Amino acid sequence: MLLAGVAAGGMAAAAPPAMKPGLWEITTSMEMPGMPRSMPPTKIKRCYRAEEVQDLRRTLPEQQKANCTTSDWKQSGNTVNWTVSCGGDTPMTMTGSMTYAGDRYSGVSRMRMSQGGQVMHMTQKYDARRIGDCP
Repeated sequence: MLLAGVAAGGMAAAAPPAMKPGLWEITTSMEMPGMPRSMPPTKIKRCYRAEEVQDLRRTLPEQQKANCTTSDWKQSGNTVNWTVSCGGDTPMTMTGSMTYAGDRYSGVSRMRMSQGGQVMHMTQKYDARRIGDCP
């Protein structure tokens, strides 16, 4: 989303976008208390189109479950915070924060899920960078 500001000379100027469209490499690391060893970070590539980066909600980590809803969306400058709640056999709540800086973003999400009567916690950290144009 572009924000308009007033320059010192009185001319209106657009702020740089929070995130540039293009091909991105996203590195995700996960920590889960009680795991015997940490999992190695994973890297994926994703193409973000111009219409997606205009609404930063469309850039958040995707949920694998169809019965998830996003709530408590707050955006302050280039930082967003949100909550995702999922129902079903494995209920889950995730809170997250992401900070965008044009051609980079980083953030963290914390999940709490219930499975088989046990509660599990997981933290995911994201570090992404734009690596070029979409194919």
